[in-house]
Amino acid sequence: MSLFESSGSAAGDESVQQAGDGPLHGTPTRLHPAAVWIWLGRSLVSLVLFVVVAGMVPLLGAAALVVVVLSQLLRYLRFRWRVEGNAVVIDQGFLIRSRRVIPRDRIQSVDMEQGPIHRLLGVMELRIEAVGGRETQGRLVALEPGVAEELREFLLRRPTSQTPGPTDPSAPTDPTSGGIATSDIAPSQSEPTEGDGETVWAQVSPGRLVLAGLTGGRVGVVAAVVGFVSQVIPEAWWPALFGEAMGRVPDPSTLEGLRFLSILGAGAILTAFVFSVLATVMAHWGFTLSASPSGGGLVVRRGLLTRHRDTVPLRRIQAIRVEENLVRRLLGMGALRGVVAGRAGSGEEGGTSLLLPLGRREELYHLALRGLGVAGGEESREGGNPVPEVGRALSPLHPMPRRALRRRRGRALLAAPALGLGIWILLLLRGVETSAAAGIGGGVLITALLAGWYLARRAYRNLGWADVGTHLVVREGVFTRRTTFLLRDRIQALETRATPLQRRKGLATVHLWVAGSDTGPPPRALDLDEELAADWQEALATTWTRE
Repeated sequence: MSLFESSGSAAGDESVQQAGDGPLHGTPTRLHPAAVWIWLGRSLVSLVLFVVVAGMVPLLGAAALVVVVLSQLLRYLRFRWRVEGNAVVIDQGFLIRSRRVIPRDRIQSVDMEQGPIHRLLGVMELRIEAVGGRETQGRLVALEPGVAEELREFLLRRPTSQTPGPTDPSAPTDPTSGGIATSDIAPSQSEPTEGDGETVWAQVSPGRLVLAGLTGGRVGVVAAVVGFVSQVIPEAWWPALFGEAMGRVPDPSTLEGLRFLSILGAGAILTAFVFSVLATVMAHWGFTLSASPSGGGLVVRRGLLTRHRDTVPLRRIQAIRVEENLVRRLLGMGALRGVVAGRAGSGEEGGTSLLLPLGRREELYHLALRGLGVAGGEESREGGNPVPEVGRALSPLHPMPRRALRRRRGRALLAAPALGLGIWILLLLRGVETSAAAGIGGGVLITALLAGWYLARRAYRNLGWADVGTHLVVREGVFTRRTTFLLRDRIQALETRATPLQRRKGLATVHLWVAGSDTGPPPRALDLDEELAADWQEALATTWTRE
């Protein structure tokens, strides 16, 4: 039976005006009984601990196990949810009872998740995120798939008039979406569609997921965890863990010992890569980026063991960022992230949503502009230099003034002698001969100068900006290059900062604050010419005054 049946309502009234029973009609409803098993499964660590305790003190362990089971059963019996008017109401708690009311107009995302236990029990989990929330505001852990899908569509639905087709030039724009035309992301006959009418924008193949794991940051994370564990475990534990194997380890000072250490290091690196690939494939298997049938948001499907279906409303996307680390830059590839207003942290980087784990640079630029609703080959003539739309031909951005390069080289010239002097003093304090300490300090000085000179050049080459009419593009980064696309009308504040050294060289940094950037550094144009920075500030201030 359908959770609710559509019926007419007065213009401007989004509440459900219909007769009937069920949670969408205001009737308090329990979750699916499978919720008890899901909650117990998430208490697996506690249950294992209780089993261990039961082995030592059977009566105590059995009593604790009963308490856990009864608490989850009472939690299920006291849990109710319903839609009341234009809000979702969740009642829960046995001793301490709570009622959470989530207004429908504050709901920014409704995500669906189906882990192994959910699939085994034939249910889905629905997560409701509200604007400005730091965590998931509403979590319905066990709903029938049809009920979950129907509730998701109802919560995300917005009243719209009849929308012209995708080729209609008079297609209206949503005033809350920053001027993005609904038809900009409507399904087209030339693009594949999912079974539920979603227009597929991009898919990631298994081979590309493997490449994402090999070139991503998880390798370093695994290596750091292994190093941390090796430092934390007491030395006395090693013989107990590895037994006689410890006695067969060759002396590291011998050739055989060096060979053993080399093999051990290579094995550790290989293990880190394998874990990185496995984690990436499991998290992003079947990654698909689609446009919702209504044209109001992007839908991300991913996951091997736990299947996710995340919704990113277009009206909440404040900026889109292309990230390229050193390895991916050599391959002409990167990842795509969206800066989302009020995005709750649920495994994602603070304030952002992953839109594509790996793709070609041209594809990522095209998706970034498409996600912002930018179309056409509009040009800008800032500074007298025509700059075609970045996503169309990958034209180079405007470089920063050469004064920015000299500033970076100056910092390298200051930092290298300080580092060399510090190493020399440290060696002297440790009793190293003056000549030897001077030689090592000099080597560090020369190495630091060469590295600083190279990094200064790389950092400068990664800087850039473009003013392309409806949107701005800014780029920065040394090891990871970040190219950010943002619409003019999504900028909430523009802040110009200049250090004493920047002021000496006539430079300034422009911070472009958007909703959602409070969880991380905002997009910025680093070392922009101070006159151009003032022009930006004046132009945006004039635009805001007119509005």
